[in-house]
Amino acid sequence: MKQKEAYDKGRKEPTYKEGDKVWARVHEPVTFGPKREGPYIILDKITKLNYRLGEIGKAKLRRHPIVNVKHIARYRAKTEEAEELTVDKVISHRETRRGPRFKVRWADGETTEEPLDSFVDVLSDGRKRWNKQLKTYAKKNGIRIQT
Repeated sequence: MKQKEAYDKGRKEPTYKEGDKVWARVHEPVTFGPKREGPYIILDKITKLNYRLGEIGKAKLRRHPIVNVKHIARYRAKTEEAEELTVDKVISHRETRRGPRFKVRWADGETTEEPLDSFVDVLSDGRKRWNKQLKTYAKKNGIRIQT
């Protein structure tokens, strides 16, 4: 029982509401194929961890419509009219072969792991600068980021 308590201590499952758009993980991905499909829409919440998915436009549901929360991820549109998500806080970091990766809490409450190049803000005159939250975290933890 102690292992379960230790696991659950820092664990927070993402929650979705009806109408949210999500990606669904492909269970048998092809080597160079997509790792997720969608977007799909959340039709309803079955249990605390299970949701019923529905089709949107061309995204045909090629799986069982009831999916566990660990097999879906929030959909973020990459179009010009998409709302700008801002970094609420940089939580932690780790070094990888491709450079540092940072655990980030976004303004909408979701937590993701992002590479360093995700923290570049583009100013109106075209210049680029590091995100303020990243600078604060780097200074506090003694991390050097190249400008």
